[in-house]
Amino acid sequence: MAPMDNTLIIRLKANKKVDWALQQGDKPFTINLDNELADIPKPSTETLIIATIPAEDVTIIDTNIPKSSYAKQLQAAPFAMENLLATNITDMHFALGTRNNDGTLPVACITQKKMQHWLDQLATASFIPHILIPETLLLPMTTAGWSIFTENQLALVRTGKTAGFTVDTDNLSELLAINNEIPATKPTVTTNFLSYVTAKLQLPGINLLQNRYKTQQLQTKLHRNWRLAIICAIGWLAILLIGHGIELGYFKFEQQQLHKQVIHLYKRVFPTAANMEDPHSDLQAELRRYQGTTSSNPFLTAVSKTGKIINKLAFINLNALTWQEKRLQIKVTCATFAELDQFTQQLTTEGLKVTRNSATTEDKIITATLTIS
Repeated sequence: MAPMDNTLIIRLKANKKVDWALQQGDKPFTINLDNELADIPKPSTETLIIATIPAEDVTIIDTNIPKSSYAKQLQAAPFAMENLLATNITDMHFALGTRNNDGTLPVACITQKKMQHWLDQLATASFIPHILIPETLLLPMTTAGWSIFTENQLALVRTGKTAGFTVDTDNLSELLAINNEIPATKPTVTTNFLSYVTAKLQLPGINLLQNRYKTQQLQTKLHRNWRLAIICAIGWLAILLIGHGIELGYFKFEQQQLHKQVIHLYKRVFPTAANMEDPHSDLQAELRRYQGTTSSNPFLTAVSKTGKIINKLAFINLNALTWQEKRLQIKVTCATFAELDQFTQQLTTEGLKVTRNSATTEDKIITATLTIS
């Protein structure tokens, strides 16, 4: 792994809280305790991310697997440890360490369920670690003896490059006596774990992120999920645009149909008219021209007053107009009965007698036929 400018250490804990430490360049580590993962600022791409998990989740055993290719050694690891594990090997994830001086090969194993649990927890905050290890392997390593850190009645012990364990502090002294070991390091009571390990940080001789859990594969999976989300968003946007296009086409069609109806109505009212470019304006002009004679002509009186009100009330649309038996019959559309009532009331206010012949509703549009005299 190429060296990076910065280092971020995330200590995952069983209570879903995290301790984390960040070193930027040559600056000392800044330590933060009992935070949420979301509290950690997103690191730059030039940041080495090391995540630790509780040591009791991982078992590391030195095996006698002979030297061979990585793939063959990894294939042999489950069978080398099968008799030492209580869990079915098909449910386990195995990772190889660097071979010891005596020729043995350290193999770490963890249940796939727990492995996925910790990786999913990191993924919720968009963290993809480069190194994932049990926390014991982050303790300082020394040839002078075991490295020990005690915390909450639990002792974390590192006994070698890829070896370590956890034990109750009550049993630690007895265990040291049995193994004739003297702790090489003994932290002060006030020291927290990350302050202790970052004082002399050493990269471990094993990394759980192997095989299907390689960092590159995790990144590919995350990028694939992002690509899928982007594709879905583009698809949804395309559906919206197509829907708006269809809706616009429908409205244009309706506008053309209404224009044809206006021309038809204009021809019926003014059969001798030659100019059909703007029948709506022409109709208004004709009405204004005849306003001076409306008092003596009941048709023009009804049309003039009705036209003024329709022009004033934008929500009333005139669809048809006929004159029979000295009565004006019109067909209008609007959105609500309240609008229709307002239109009728204004006609009445102008001194017109209004009779509502029919009113129907279809697709939220009210169509009414009125007789005006």
